[in-house]
Amino acid sequence: MLFRSRLRFYETYVQLMAEGFFLPVRDFSRRHGLRFTGHEILPHIGSFALNGGFSSIDPRVAPAVDFFGIDAMRDETAVDVNNFDAQLSPQLGDSVARAHGRSRTMAEIYTTATRTERRGAGQWELTPAIVRAQAIRLHMAGVRQVILHALNQSEGTDGDPRLFVNPRFDFAPGFNFEPWWNHHGDLAAETARLSAFIEETVPETPVAIFYPLTTAYVEGPRHAHAAHFGAWCEGLSALSIGHMILDEHSLSAATVSDGRLEANGLVFRALVLPAAVHIRAPQALAVIADFAASGGKVWISGPAPAACGEDLLALCHRWPEPPEHEALRNLVAGLQTQAPTIEASDAVLRFAGRDRSGAWRVVLFNQAAAEADLRIAVDGAYEIWQSETGSVLPYREAGKLALRLAPHDLVCLRLLPGPGVFADVDLTVTDDIVEVLPLGDGWSFRTEANGAAVPVSVDIGWQAQGFAAFSGTGEYECRFSMPQAGNARLDLPGVSVAVEADVDGRACGRRARPPFRIDLGWLSAGEHAMRLRVSNTAANRFYAGTPFAGEPWPDESGL
Repeated sequence: MLFRSRLRFYETYVQLMAEGFFLPVRDFSRRHGLRFTGHEILPHIGSFALNGGFSSIDPRVAPAVDFFGIDAMRDETAVDVNNFDAQLSPQLGDSVARAHGRSRTMAEIYTTATRTERRGAGQWELTPAIVRAQAIRLHMAGVRQVILHALNQSEGTDGDPRLFVNPRFDFAPGFNFEPWWNHHGDLAAETARLSAFIEETVPETPVAIFYPLTTAYVEGPRHAHAAHFGAWCEGLSALSIGHMILDEHSLSAATVSDGRLEANGLVFRALVLPAAVHIRAPQALAVIADFAASGGKVWISGPAPAACGEDLLALCHRWPEPPEHEALRNLVAGLQTQAPTIEASDAVLRFAGRDRSGAWRVVLFNQAAAEADLRIAVDGAYEIWQSETGSVLPYREAGKLALRLAPHDLVCLRLLPGPGVFADVDLTVTDDIVEVLPLGDGWSFRTEANGAAVPVSVDIGWQAQGFAAFSGTGEYECRFSMPQAGNARLDLPGVSVAVEADVDGRACGRRARPPFRIDLGWLSAGEHAMRLRVSNTAANRFYAGTPFAGEPWPDESGL
């Protein structure tokens, strides 16, 4: 009786909230030709556990628990993302969109401080490399469009450290006041191409995770389901295992055949029940039983659903806690999948999906600070889509394709497996460097503020050479001599944060993420003049003399 009373109360409460707020806003939007979107409170924000972000609230009354129900009222799905780690929001957003005949989601990134406990101070230390990496992760996890919070009308005022009064300290940064903002267009264009590359695909998703809404209503946010659900999602994401989240309605409408569960346009080989002690819909329970009986994998962590009989439980795999990393890897290795086999470390984030022509589209992103070697089974033709430039390399054939990804490298492949035997192809080309020319001496440095150039060391940043509170773009200049004519590449391992290079007044390139390498092109023998325009972040200026500076301050800047 308590179970039914509590469930009925919260369902009624949520329905009244919808009738009093969400539905009137939706109806207003439709009357005026607007598409209704926006995100609700997400208590999992910045984490994977269902209540890992806003743990002090009861999400049942926020409203922050019936994500599928709220999305049914929207025309476009949207989620919130906090800071720059992997988290649940994008995958959940994509899942609720697919439950309503759409796919993918918008994601708004907002930033809270990590250098101080006063979270509203934000992160003026944010770099384009960090923003780019998070945008890539989000697109690969189900995000169509990334929205930055925020662009500011004002940079705020000096000498006023009041949170939320001074716009400088209102969930900073105001991205358009970052010294590196002129590089943002490059990363925005690249990640937009990535999103377009993924857009046409149906992702390979061998694992479905059940969203335990009834359990959340009845048991509340501190029940085991919240942590179990998050642990499964986090573990699968860390292994780059395709997965999607199903609610009771989607599960009830699913079809089962030969160990395959088909729901919301996707095919699954395993279903996770994360401490879901209550499942209300009899049809959902029937589908679970049919799936297990047909050879599908039903994985239960924590207490099992009370309505599951012993016959069904005998067909399930059970754990008191979600499997740890290696155990989960071994578990999913036994699932059937049609996706190309990829041999890579966990540091390489992977996505695979089929496009409308039946070709596989594969995305590989090296999140590590070191190079990563990998091999992918092509067994046919492949083409490489270059997201940085938008160009597409023509089709070639390979059995297995070997690649080497530099730190932060992103690769998009379109694969067309076919009959026949194909030779393996190795693209892990080693640089053919003839001579290394150190450029350690003879540098000068200037800023727009001080005008005159001063001698500078490139072994340490400008913040340690009299420019501690300078945020902006500084110019380094030197002269060097080429012993012989040839193609030259500039390596700048210590750059913070973004750089543009010219030689003899000729623009050679720009870079705002590691590795900081710029091709200088063909240089004649003899002397040349080099200028580097290096931008740091706004942190050294805006946090100077405030309680938000943290340790260490000032931040590394320049070369």
